[in-house]
Amino acid sequence: MEKYLVTVKKGVDINQFYDDMETPGGSSSIPDREVDCYDRRPISRNTGYILSEEEVSQLKNDSRIICIESKNILDMAKVIPGWTQTSSDWDKSGIPESTNRNWGLYRCVNGEQVSNWGYDGTVDATATITTTSSGKNVDVVIVDGHLNVNSPEFAVNDDGTGGSRVQQFNWLSLTSIVTGGANGTYTYRSGASLYNNEDNHGQHVSGTVAGNTQGWARDANIYNIDPYTDDQINVDLLFDYVRVWHNQKPINAFTGRRNPTIVNNSWGSYYTITKSNITGVFYRGTTYTTGFIENVFTNTYGIRKFDVTNVYTKAYIAAYVADIEDAVDDGIIFVGSAMNDSEKIDIEGGDDYNNYIISGGYAYYYHRGSWTTAPAVSGVNGARLSVCVGAASTFVNESKADFSNCGPRVDVYAPGVNIISSVHSSVNSATLVNDYRNSAYKLSKFRGTSMASPQVCGVLACLLEQYPNMNQSDIISYLEQNSKTNQMTTTSGGYTDGTDLQGSSNSYLFYKKERVETGTPTPRYTYGVRKASTNGVKYPRVNSRVTKRL
Repeated sequence: MEKYLVTVKKGVDINQFYDDMETPGGSSSIPDREVDCYDRRPISRNTGYILSEEEVSQLKNDSRIICIESKNILDMAKVIPGWTQTSSDWDKSGIPESTNRNWGLYRCVNGEQVSNWGYDGTVDATATITTTSSGKNVDVVIVDGHLNVNSPEFAVNDDGTGGSRVQQFNWLSLTSIVTGGANGTYTYRSGASLYNNEDNHGQHVSGTVAGNTQGWARDANIYNIDPYTDDQINVDLLFDYVRVWHNQKPINAFTGRRNPTIVNNSWGSYYTITKSNITGVFYRGTTYTTGFIENVFTNTYGIRKFDVTNVYTKAYIAAYVADIEDAVDDGIIFVGSAMNDSEKIDIEGGDDYNNYIISGGYAYYYHRGSWTTAPAVSGVNGARLSVCVGAASTFVNESKADFSNCGPRVDVYAPGVNIISSVHSSVNSATLVNDYRNSAYKLSKFRGTSMASPQVCGVLACLLEQYPNMNQSDIISYLEQNSKTNQMTTTSGGYTDGTDLQGSSNSYLFYKKERVETGTPTPRYTYGVRKASTNGVKYPRVNSRVTKRL
């Protein structure tokens, strides 16, 4: 006889299960005796029983049970920290130095404001942070510009040795499944061809998600696919390729299951509308056909992104959202940046969700966000198919970054200003410093919701190491329950107020240690299995699309 931990499915009548186990009789899968209970947890679905090997084999046939695990085996699982890092240079300034470390790491592990730490106060902080996970056996897909696989930041070891964790998968080997066409070879840029803004953007984002000194998921596998200008895969097919790859991944011999997949989208889609072609604006139930001047756009209608010639609206394409929904149903996790228009993103049923610009007989909805970063199941405030991330500032008061989009569709805010990470050896309009491990590789500081989204993606990749069966709904619920609330200073000036959250929750990303730092691990978070389903997805009319970095 041996001690076993028996776990039942969510929703099972736990008291009935106790009675079946601890009284004689019952179904053929339940031992016909009073089974000794050595560990009962009033709020847990895990219960400790003393069982024989034969009884364990029988119990596994009970439809109420998820798993039965030997207590002896569980006790062997000793916890070691995911990683520990000490720095005197958690730096919020705008000037990079080789000793700087991503201040978002310290802020989101610490979980609270640090007195006078900020761009307008003391820019450096000194602290040691410790995590209990590192994204091991998790696959992160960076949908962004191409990477330098040899960067020390992507190495197995934090001294730059051990080989690269970047896996250059041949996406075009899946073309016959995705489109029915001929398979090909996906080409990754390298060397001097990487020296462009898109690839620097992807390198920087990847370092924040999974870099070994500037990032979170330091043991994760890194995959990369380009949404911009390589013309190898049409933008509307990106997630079909990722979905097929995800479903065909081999079983990880170490864990006995496929690795979880989490995707970061620090990019979005826009429509470009010529100002002179605009014939009306539909705003909160009324159509206006005159007065399309800049102050009216900005102050009255909340249209914030335009220049002398054009207005730019985020492209929310429901047909593409349906593809994301199918990927979510397959278990892929999505995280996306809210984008940088200082604009409100509303939810279906909200006051501004149905606002649109009329041009050439088409309706361009401008308060829905991009299909890549703000997708949701059709229906009033439907299930969210991506974590939509806004950017927090470097100021002492931790206000929203003035460029960040906001509004009810934004789920959480994360550090997104003066974030240091890996870049290629040439980048436009940015100060470069040497990577301390090899001067051939560089670091730089970027700002944007593109820098905030990978903070969230990295934290969630660490979470998936510990809870690999989480789905998108679980992730959204987890962030709602565990993000820090009301820590950002906010105002209420409306469309033109850069620090007004405009209806989004005041939620700041927090790395919660789901394992204790020392000792034996125990389950600390339970979640159910929930899947989104398509419910009347709508297909708006479109004419042109421009994808761009955030």
